[in-house]
Amino acid sequence: MSYAGETKGDRMPHAGLFTDSWRDVRLAWRSLRASPLVTLVAIASIGLGIGATTAIFSVVNSLLLRQLPVREPARLVLLSDSSYDHVRAWSYPVWREIDRRPELFERSAAWSVLQTLAARHGRISFRPVGSAR
Repeated sequence: MSYAGETKGDRMPHAGLFTDSWRDVRLAWRSLRASPLVTLVAIASIGLGIGATTAIFSVVNSLLLRQLPVREPARLVLLSDSSYDHVRAWSYPVWREIDRRPELFERSAAWSVLQTLAARHGRISFRPVGSAR
């Protein structure tokens, strides 16, 4: 791009790069100010896209990319008494018997979607998920 009174040889080859970029930024700013609703929708779309991408990556990273925080993850075992279409929870005495037998497993842990095991002052009790106290 040449300016009034200049020839192509008067300027350094990339001297107008900053000037041209600055003009583009000013034109973009004026265009955005001229239509605020379109600007708002564009900014909201970009923000939602970045947020969704971050959330999806966080889930994929924690579930698929990162190793489990255990010494030997290949030795983990999931015991289940369920069929494909029906899941049945084990009773606490059954789990406790598995936990008491060191020849079965080095360590054991239990979980449930319906209730949690709470221990307080040496007493163990089952509580529904979400209950406080």
